[in-house]
Amino acid sequence: KRGVRVIAPEHTQSVMARARENKQNGTTFTQEEKQTLWPDEERARLKIMANCGTLRRRYPQREDGETFMKDIDYQRRDELLDRACDLTVEVVSSWEKLKPETPIAVILFGSVAKGLVKREDHPDPSNIDLAVIGEITKQERESLLDAIRPKRVEIQKEILAKVPSIDSSERNPGNAGVIVQDMEKLTKENYSQTKNYIASGAVALYDPTGIWQELETKALKHEAEKANGKKK
Repeated sequence: KRGVRVIAPEHTQSVMARARENKQNGTTFTQEEKQTLWPDEERARLKIMANCGTLRRRYPQREDGETFMKDIDYQRRDELLDRACDLTVEVVSSWEKLKPETPIAVILFGSVAKGLVKREDHPDPSNIDLAVIGEITKQERESLLDAIRPKRVEIQKEILAKVPSIDSSERNPGNAGVIVQDMEKLTKENYSQTKNYIASGAVALYDPTGIWQELETKALKHEAEKANGKKK
């Protein structure tokens, strides 16, 4: 309804692939399959993504989103995804030097996660958005940001290298952005911050101990229970 086409979540992609296969084979989902096709948590995820406040603000009318899609470049998205992975390696390496006994997760969200990356010479270049989550103090946050700053600057220079002139309302266009948060913050107000990340297409680039997976599961369960409560 916003006129934009975002990359579908993994479960949705799986269902779409099965539907295409059925169409090719001339078959349909069985009644039993239909009943289990969309778990409550996945319905909740799609609802959160469809109601994304950022998309609502940027593309109030369908025509706004359709116009924006003309500037989308999926090859450029792949390039920025590679840079996001490079930055994740830097984050993990730096954190292991600071506090190796404490696990973290790194998630990608925003335009790169959603697949809404503009062409490389666009005057309002797309950013990379990462969030680092774990048991992290304010001092550790500052130390980590200091350690990865050179890599962030390097990546931002790469992003801006082919932009002839900047014309953006953003304070820091083409930024390799990193948010560092104590995971307790993501549990507050019924997982509102976690849900904001889900709305922005969040996917884990590094999550060996399941920090993000657990937060995401609990947030989706809460949203599903809320929806089921309204139905009753």
